[in-house]
Amino acid sequence: MIIKLDENTKENNINFAQLLRVGKFAYLDRTLNFTKETLKQLKENFDKNIRGVALAVDYFHEAYDKAAGWIKSLELRNNSSELWMEVEWTENAKKQILSKELRYISAELNENYTDKETKKNYGPVLYGAGLTNRPHINKMSAILSEDTKDETIKFINTNEKAIKMEFQDLLNMIDDLTADEKAQILEKINEKLESEVEEVEATEDNKENAKAEDHEKVKMDEQEEKPSDAEKVEDTKKVEEAIKVKLSEDSIKLEDENIKLKEEIETLKKEKRFNILLSEGVAVESQREAFLNNDIEAFAKNSINVNLQEKGTDKTKNTEISADQAITKLNEIADNKVKEFGYTFDNAFKYALKENQELANIIK
Repeated sequence: MIIKLDENTKENNINFAQLLRVGKFAYLDRTLNFTKETLKQLKENFDKNIRGVALAVDYFHEAYDKAAGWIKSLELRNNSSELWMEVEWTENAKKQILSKELRYISAELNENYTDKETKKNYGPVLYGAGLTNRPHINKMSAILSEDTKDETIKFINTNEKAIKMEFQDLLNMIDDLTADEKAQILEKINEKLESEVEEVEATEDNKENAKAEDHEKVKMDEQEEKPSDAEKVEDTKKVEEAIKVKLSEDSIKLEDENIKLKEEIETLKKEKRFNILLSEGVAVESQREAFLNNDIEAFAKNSINVNLQEKGTDKTKNTEISADQAITKLNEIADNKVKEFGYTFDNAFKYALKENQELANIIK
Protein backbone atom coordinates (compact mmCIF):
# COMPACT_ATOMS: atom_id res chain seq x y z
CA MET A 1 0.00 0.00 0.00
CA ILE A 2 1.45 3.41 -0.99
CA ILE A 3 1.10 6.02 1.73
CA LYS A 4 1.27 9.77 1.02
CA LEU A 5 1.68 11.59 4.31
CA ASP A 6 0.36 14.95 3.25
CA GLU A 7 1.79 16.65 6.29
CA ASN A 8 5.46 17.49 6.47
CA THR A 9 8.64 17.57 8.53
CA LYS A 10 11.15 20.32 9.17
CA GLU A 11 14.80 20.33 8.10
CA ASN A 12 18.09 21.65 9.45
CA ASN A 13 18.74 23.77 6.42
CA ILE A 14 17.08 23.66 3.07
CA ASN A 15 19.43 20.84 1.98
CA PHE A 16 18.49 18.51 4.84
CA ALA A 17 14.90 17.66 5.78
CA GLN A 18 13.19 15.30 8.21
CA LEU A 19 11.11 12.68 6.46
CA LEU A 20 9.57 10.70 9.31
CA ARG A 21 9.67 10.10 13.03
CA VAL A 22 8.80 7.19 15.27
CA GLY A 23 5.14 7.14 16.31
CA LYS A 24 1.58 5.94 15.63
CA PHE A 25 -0.57 8.05 13.34
CA ALA A 26 -4.17 7.77 12.15
CA TYR A 27 -4.33 7.47 8.38
CA LEU A 28 -7.65 7.05 6.53
CA ASP A 29 -9.31 4.00 8.15
CA ARG A 30 -6.17 2.60 9.77
CA THR A 31 -3.28 3.43 12.07
CA LEU A 32 0.30 3.78 10.83
CA ASN A 33 2.94 2.52 13.23
CA PHE A 34 6.44 3.76 12.40
CA THR A 35 9.08 2.16 14.63
CA LYS A 36 12.85 2.50 14.70
CA GLU A 37 13.04 -0.71 12.71
CA THR A 38 10.72 0.81 10.09
CA LEU A 39 12.99 3.84 9.67
CA LYS A 40 16.08 1.60 9.56
CA GLN A 41 14.58 -0.57 6.78
CA LEU A 42 13.59 2.51 4.77
CA LYS A 43 17.20 3.73 4.88
CA GLU A 44 18.71 0.30 4.07
CA ASN A 45 16.41 -0.22 1.08
CA PHE A 46 17.20 3.30 -0.17
CA ASP A 47 20.94 2.65 0.12
CA LYS A 48 20.50 -0.59 -1.87
CA ASN A 49 18.53 1.30 -4.55
CA ILE A 50 15.80 -1.34 -4.37
CA ARG A 51 13.47 0.56 -6.72
CA GLY A 52 16.22 1.15 -9.25
CA VAL A 53 15.31 4.83 -9.90
CA ALA A 54 16.30 8.21 -8.49
CA LEU A 55 13.72 9.36 -5.90
CA ALA A 56 12.16 12.77 -6.47
CA VAL A 57 10.65 15.37 -4.19
CA ASP A 58 7.67 16.68 -6.11
CA TYR A 59 5.12 19.45 -5.56
CA PHE A 60 2.06 18.38 -3.52
CA HIS A 61 2.63 14.68 -4.35
CA GLU A 62 2.11 15.28 -8.07
CA ALA A 63 4.34 12.35 -9.02
CA TYR A 64 3.89 12.77 -12.78
CA ASP A 65 4.66 16.50 -12.79
CA LYS A 66 8.03 18.27 -12.60
CA ALA A 67 10.34 17.60 -9.66
CA ALA A 68 11.19 20.10 -6.93
CA GLY A 69 14.35 18.20 -6.00
CA TRP A 70 16.11 14.85 -5.79
CA ILE A 71 16.86 12.80 -2.68
CA LYS A 72 20.63 12.18 -2.42
CA SER A 73 20.87 10.25 0.85
CA LEU A 74 19.03 9.18 4.02
CA GLU A 75 20.29 9.10 7.62
CA LEU A 76 18.96 8.22 11.04
CA ARG A 77 19.16 10.80 13.83
CA ASN A 78 18.25 11.27 17.49
CA ASN A 79 18.90 7.68 18.49
CA SER A 80 17.30 6.39 15.25
CA SER A 81 13.93 7.95 16.14
CA GLU A 82 14.01 10.29 13.12
CA LEU A 83 14.70 9.72 9.41
CA TRP A 84 16.29 12.63 7.53
CA MET A 85 17.08 13.15 3.86
CA GLU A 86 19.66 15.17 1.97
CA VAL A 87 18.03 16.93 -1.00
CA GLU A 88 19.34 18.55 -4.17
CA TRP A 89 16.68 21.23 -4.80
CA THR A 90 15.89 22.86 -8.14
CA GLU A 91 16.39 26.61 -8.35
CA ASN A 92 12.63 27.15 -8.48
CA ALA A 93 12.08 25.05 -5.35
CA LYS A 94 14.86 26.90 -3.47
CA LYS A 95 13.16 30.24 -4.14
CA GLN A 96 9.81 28.98 -2.90
CA ILE A 97 11.33 27.44 0.24
CA LEU A 98 13.44 30.49 1.12
CA SER A 99 10.46 32.79 0.56
CA LYS A 100 8.39 30.40 2.73
CA GLU A 101 5.83 29.81 -0.01
CA LEU A 102 6.31 26.10 0.66
CA ARG A 103 7.46 24.95 4.12
CA TYR A 104 6.90 21.25 4.75
CA ILE A 105 7.90 17.78 3.54
CA SER A 106 5.56 14.78 3.19
CA ALA A 107 6.99 11.28 2.84
CA GLU A 108 5.64 8.80 0.28
CA LEU A 109 6.33 5.12 0.95
CA ASN A 110 5.16 1.55 0.58
CA GLU A 111 5.01 -0.39 3.88
CA ASN A 112 5.27 -3.77 2.17
CA TYR A 113 6.99 -3.35 -1.20
CA THR A 114 7.25 -6.30 -3.63
CA ASP A 115 9.46 -6.06 -6.73
CA LYS A 116 7.37 -6.35 -9.92
CA GLU A 117 9.95 -8.44 -11.73
CA THR A 118 11.51 -10.68 -9.09
CA LYS A 119 8.41 -10.86 -6.83
CA LYS A 120 10.76 -10.44 -3.85
CA ASN A 121 9.38 -8.61 -0.81
CA TYR A 122 11.52 -5.89 0.78
CA GLY A 123 9.23 -4.47 3.47
CA PRO A 124 9.13 -0.66 3.88
CA VAL A 125 10.47 1.16 0.79
CA LEU A 126 10.55 4.92 0.18
CA TYR A 127 8.91 6.14 -3.05
CA GLY A 128 9.78 9.83 -2.68
CA ALA A 129 8.40 12.92 -0.94
CA GLY A 130 6.28 15.96 -1.64
CA LEU A 131 6.53 19.66 -0.86
CA THR A 132 3.33 20.75 0.84
CA ASN A 133 1.83 23.26 3.26
CA ARG A 134 -0.50 20.78 5.00
CA PRO A 135 1.62 18.23 6.88
CA HIS A 136 -0.05 15.10 8.13
CA ILE A 137 2.45 14.05 10.78
CA ASN A 138 2.77 16.81 13.35
CA LYS A 139 5.60 17.74 15.73
CA MET A 140 8.19 17.85 12.95
CA SER A 141 10.02 21.06 11.99
CA ALA A 142 9.37 23.06 8.85
CA ILE A 143 12.06 23.23 6.19
CA LEU A 144 12.89 26.81 7.11
CA SER A 145 11.87 28.09 10.55
CA GLU A 146 13.18 29.68 13.74
CA ASP A 147 12.93 26.33 15.51
CA THR A 148 15.71 24.85 13.41
CA LYS A 149 18.61 27.05 14.62
CA ASP A 150 19.90 24.78 17.39
CA GLU A 151 19.57 21.67 15.20
CA THR A 152 21.41 23.45 12.38
CA ILE A 153 24.38 24.36 14.58
CA LYS A 154 24.50 20.88 16.10
CA PHE A 155 24.37 19.19 12.68
CA ILE A 156 27.10 21.31 11.10
CA ASN A 157 29.42 20.72 14.06
CA THR A 158 29.04 16.93 13.91
CA ASN A 159 28.31 16.02 10.27
CA GLU A 160 31.05 16.17 7.64
CA LYS A 161 28.53 16.41 4.81
CA ALA A 162 27.76 20.02 5.71
CA ILE A 163 31.40 20.94 5.09
CA LYS A 164 31.06 19.74 1.52
CA MET A 165 27.97 21.83 0.65
CA GLU A 166 28.15 24.64 -1.87
CA PHE A 167 28.92 28.00 -0.24
CA GLN A 168 25.70 29.62 -1.45
CA ASP A 169 23.62 26.82 0.06
CA LEU A 170 25.50 27.29 3.33
CA LEU A 171 24.72 31.01 3.38
CA ASN A 172 21.03 30.29 2.74
CA MET A 173 21.02 27.80 5.59
CA ILE A 174 22.50 30.15 8.21
CA ASP A 175 20.67 33.27 7.07
CA ASP A 176 18.47 33.37 10.17
CA LEU A 177 21.24 32.72 12.69
CA THR A 178 22.82 35.32 14.99
CA ALA A 179 26.30 36.72 14.42
CA ASP A 180 27.77 34.59 17.23
CA GLU A 181 26.16 31.46 15.85
CA LYS A 182 27.49 32.22 12.36
CA ALA A 183 30.98 32.79 13.74
CA GLN A 184 30.85 29.47 15.58
CA ILE A 185 29.90 27.67 12.39
CA LEU A 186 32.56 29.37 10.27
CA GLU A 187 35.24 28.51 12.84
CA LYS A 188 34.31 24.84 12.66
CA ILE A 189 34.32 24.97 8.86
CA ASN A 190 37.77 26.53 8.71
CA GLU A 191 39.17 23.93 11.10
CA LYS A 192 37.71 21.15 9.03
CA LEU A 193 38.92 22.59 5.73
CA GLU A 194 42.47 23.08 7.06
CA SER A 195 42.52 19.48 8.27
CA GLU A 196 41.29 18.18 4.92
CA VAL A 197 43.83 20.26 2.98
CA GLU A 198 46.67 18.85 5.09
CA GLU A 199 45.41 15.30 4.47
CA VAL A 200 45.17 15.89 0.72
CA GLU A 201 48.65 17.39 0.54
CA ALA A 202 50.12 14.49 2.52
CA THR A 203 48.35 12.01 0.27
CA GLU A 204 49.62 13.71 -2.91
CA ASP A 205 53.21 13.76 -1.56
CA ASN A 206 52.99 10.04 -0.81
CA LYS A 207 51.67 9.37 -4.29
CA GLU A 208 54.52 11.32 -5.95
CA ASN A 209 57.14 9.53 -3.85
CA ALA A 210 55.64 6.17 -4.70
CA LYS A 211 55.61 7.04 -8.41
CA ALA A 212 59.28 8.09 -8.30
CA GLU A 213 60.27 4.84 -6.57
CA ASP A 214 58.31 2.74 -9.07
CA HIS A 215 59.90 4.63 -11.99
CA GLU A 216 63.44 4.01 -10.70
CA LYS A 217 62.65 0.33 -10.10
CA VAL A 218 61.33 -0.07 -13.65
CA LYS A 219 64.44 1.56 -15.12
CA MET A 220 66.73 -0.73 -13.12
CA ASP A 221 64.75 -3.79 -14.14
CA GLU A 222 64.95 -2.75 -17.80
CA GLN A 223 68.72 -2.30 -17.61
CA GLU A 224 69.20 -5.68 -15.97
CA GLU A 225 66.98 -7.56 -18.40
CA LYS A 226 67.84 -5.68 -21.62
CA PRO A 227 69.84 -7.99 -23.98
CA SER A 228 72.74 -6.73 -26.13
CA ASP A 229 72.34 -6.08 -29.87
CA ALA A 230 74.57 -9.05 -30.71
CA GLU A 231 72.42 -11.32 -28.56
CA LYS A 232 69.33 -10.03 -30.30
CA VAL A 233 70.82 -10.76 -33.76
CA GLU A 234 71.90 -14.25 -32.70
CA ASP A 235 68.48 -15.02 -31.23
CA THR A 236 66.82 -13.78 -34.42
CA LYS A 237 69.00 -16.04 -36.58
CA LYS A 238 68.20 -19.03 -34.40
CA VAL A 239 64.51 -18.36 -34.69
CA GLU A 240 64.72 -17.94 -38.48
CA GLU A 241 66.71 -21.18 -38.84
CA ALA A 242 64.24 -23.08 -36.70
CA ILE A 243 61.39 -21.74 -38.81
CA LYS A 244 63.13 -22.78 -42.06
CA VAL A 245 63.77 -26.32 -40.78
CA LYS A 246 60.19 -26.62 -39.62
CA LEU A 247 58.82 -25.36 -42.96
CA SER A 248 61.09 -27.74 -44.90
CA GLU A 249 59.98 -30.71 -42.82
CA ASP A 250 56.34 -29.74 -43.21
CA SER A 251 56.78 -29.28 -46.97
CA ILE A 252 58.32 -32.74 -47.42
CA LYS A 253 55.65 -34.31 -45.30
CA LEU A 254 52.90 -32.61 -47.28
CA GLU A 255 54.47 -33.63 -50.58
CA ASP A 256 54.65 -37.28 -49.49
CA GLU A 257 51.07 -37.19 -48.32
CA ASN A 258 50.02 -35.59 -51.63
CA ILE A 259 51.72 -38.30 -53.67
CA LYS A 260 50.17 -41.01 -51.55
CA LEU A 261 46.75 -39.42 -51.91
CA LYS A 262 47.08 -39.21 -55.70
CA GLU A 263 48.06 -42.87 -55.87
CA GLU A 264 45.06 -43.87 -53.79
CA ILE A 265 42.75 -41.79 -56.00
CA GLU A 266 44.21 -43.32 -59.17
CA THR A 267 43.78 -46.84 -57.75
CA LEU A 268 40.16 -46.11 -56.92
CA LYS A 269 39.59 -44.82 -60.46
CA LYS A 270 41.14 -47.98 -61.94
CA GLU A 271 39.03 -50.17 -59.67
CA LYS A 272 35.96 -48.33 -60.89
CA ARG A 273 36.96 -48.75 -64.56
CA PHE A 274 37.65 -52.47 -64.17
CA ASN A 275 34.34 -53.02 -62.37
CA ILE A 276 32.57 -51.44 -65.32
CA LEU A 277 34.42 -53.71 -67.74
CA LEU A 278 33.65 -56.69 -65.53
CA SER A 279 29.91 -55.84 -65.36
CA GLU A 280 29.76 -55.49 -69.16
CA GLY A 281 31.41 -58.89 -69.66
CA VAL A 282 34.45 -57.31 -71.29
CA ALA A 283 36.90 -58.56 -68.66
CA VAL A 284 37.17 -61.41 -66.18
CA GLU A 285 38.15 -61.31 -62.49
CA SER A 286 41.54 -62.95 -63.14
CA GLN A 287 42.53 -59.84 -65.10
CA ARG A 288 41.93 -57.34 -62.21
CA GLU A 289 45.47 -57.24 -60.80
CA ALA A 290 47.04 -56.85 -64.26
CA PHE A 291 44.62 -54.04 -65.10
CA LEU A 292 45.38 -52.18 -61.86
CA ASN A 293 49.15 -52.56 -62.50
CA ASN A 294 48.88 -51.40 -66.14
CA ASP A 295 50.36 -54.79 -67.22
CA ILE A 296 48.82 -55.24 -70.67
CA GLU A 297 50.67 -58.48 -71.38
CA ALA A 298 49.43 -60.12 -68.18
CA PHE A 299 45.98 -58.67 -68.81
CA ALA A 300 45.82 -60.41 -72.22
CA LYS A 301 47.35 -63.66 -70.92
CA ASN A 302 44.70 -64.03 -68.20
CA SER A 303 41.79 -63.84 -70.67
CA ILE A 304 39.85 -67.00 -71.69
CA ASN A 305 39.90 -68.73 -75.13
CA VAL A 306 36.74 -68.80 -77.25
CA ASN A 307 35.82 -70.10 -80.72
CA LEU A 308 35.19 -67.69 -83.56
CA GLN A 309 32.97 -69.03 -86.33
CA GLU A 310 33.46 -67.27 -89.63
CA LYS A 311 30.64 -67.47 -92.11
CA GLY A 312 31.23 -67.60 -95.90
CA THR A 313 28.86 -67.45 -98.83
CA ASP A 314 29.20 -71.04 -99.66
CA LYS A 315 30.82 -72.66 -96.63
CA THR A 316 31.53 -72.16 -92.95
CA LYS A 317 34.88 -72.82 -91.37
CA ASN A 318 35.80 -72.86 -87.70
CA THR A 319 38.83 -70.85 -86.74
CA GLU A 320 40.05 -70.84 -83.20
CA ILE A 321 41.28 -67.39 -81.93
CA SER A 322 42.35 -67.09 -78.34
CA ALA A 323 40.87 -64.44 -76.08
CA ASP A 324 44.33 -63.07 -75.32
CA GLN A 325 44.84 -62.35 -78.98
CA ALA A 326 41.49 -60.57 -79.08
CA ILE A 327 42.34 -58.57 -75.95
CA THR A 328 45.73 -57.61 -77.36
CA LYS A 329 44.10 -56.38 -80.55
CA LEU A 330 41.46 -54.44 -78.67
CA ASN A 331 44.12 -52.89 -76.42
CA GLU A 332 46.03 -51.75 -79.48
CA ILE A 333 42.89 -50.19 -80.92
CA ALA A 334 42.11 -48.49 -77.57
CA ASP A 335 45.69 -47.15 -77.25
CA ASN A 336 45.43 -45.60 -80.70
CA LYS A 337 42.17 -43.87 -79.74
CA VAL A 338 43.71 -42.55 -76.53
CA LYS A 339 46.57 -41.02 -78.52
CA GLU A 340 44.40 -39.76 -81.36
CA PHE A 341 41.34 -38.43 -79.48
CA GLY A 342 42.54 -38.04 -75.89
CA TYR A 343 39.99 -40.53 -74.51
CA THR A 344 40.49 -42.23 -71.18
CA PHE A 345 41.58 -45.84 -71.62
CA ASP A 346 38.32 -47.34 -70.39
CA ASN A 347 36.25 -45.16 -72.77
CA ALA A 348 38.63 -45.95 -75.64
CA PHE A 349 38.32 -49.66 -74.85
CA LYS A 350 34.51 -49.41 -74.95
CA TYR A 351 34.63 -47.76 -78.37
CA ALA A 352 36.98 -50.54 -79.57
CA LEU A 353 34.50 -53.19 -78.42
CA LYS A 354 31.57 -51.49 -80.18
CA GLU A 355 33.46 -51.12 -83.42
CA ASN A 356 34.84 -54.70 -83.34
CA GLN A 357 31.95 -56.99 -82.41
CA GLU A 358 33.75 -60.18 -83.47
CA LEU A 359 36.65 -59.52 -81.10
CA ALA A 360 34.19 -58.47 -78.43
CA ASN A 361 32.30 -61.77 -78.79
CA ILE A 362 35.53 -63.74 -78.30
CA ILE A 363 36.30 -62.27 -74.90
CA LYS A 364 32.73 -62.41 -73.60
